Amino acid sequence: MKSFPAVFILVSFAFQCFPQDSVQYKYSSVEYSFPRVFEAAKKTPKWINAKNITERYWAIYDAANRYSVSSKPVSDRYALTCYGGPIDLMHFFGLAAQVSTGSKTLEEFLYLQWIDEGGPENIKKFNHKEPPEAHPDDLPSNALGSLFSQELIQKKADLNSDIQKEFEEFIAPLLPVPDKVAKEFSHREIVMGWPDNPSDKQREEKLAWFTAEPMICCDKINTVAKIKLGHPLCKDFTKGKDALEFAGFRIEKYKEQTIITRRAEKK
Repeated sequence: MKSFPAVFILVSFAFQCFPQDSVQYKYSSVEYSFPRVFEAAKKTPKWINAKNITERYWAIYDAANRYSVSSKPVSDRYALTCYGGPIDLMHFFGLAAQVSTGSKTLEEFLYLQWIDEGGPENIKKFNHKEPPEAHPDDLPSNALGSLFSQELIQKKADLNSDIQKEFEEFIAPLLPVPDKVAKEFSHREIVMGWPDNPSDKQREEKLAWFTAEPMICCDKINTVAKIKLGHPLCKDFTKGKDALEFAGFRIEKYKEQTIITRRAEKK
């Protein structure tokens, strides 16, 4: 299994096309977390007896839910990416399952999640009486999972559809981080983005992440990658919006809230 040097991505960038246009990825459960979650899901009765793709999304959701939320190193519940931030597979596939039912629009599902996470109560300032738990991985994972599901909506009755392959193709432009690097971080560091002694302001910021724009840690990832892989892993973006655009995605507002992720138009 080959590693994926950042130079491939940089070449794509130089030619003003998206990373997925010129690079093919394959992922092993030996090197990456999310294939292990798929492997666990595929062994469950919920997956085996599924009547449609929605039920298989819920099987992956359940498998991801068995891993720790907060741990050191970060658990397999999270697929760390350079350009999409930390993706919570439980949030991702929970929204994928809901959107696949077609009972509401993608926008409506995501807006309901924004409400459930505490958006309205914190729209003006942090609610100290009822602090929210909208972590930096929550709404971005919801938005990506919804988009993933919407793009496969025509296949929701096709149990021959390879969800894992579809997921790998979807996540590839976001540049997944291999275990050699990812497992050097704790949940606190790479999912919450907190220093050892966060200030009240830093804590509030990461508990009220009411946007689909991901928290990007390219500098941290590259620092570890240089040691563990011998080279940086990703382009050093500092803003999630810019990183997403580089990967071929964009964020949008719905009812004045930045909670939607779409595919960007290719130039």
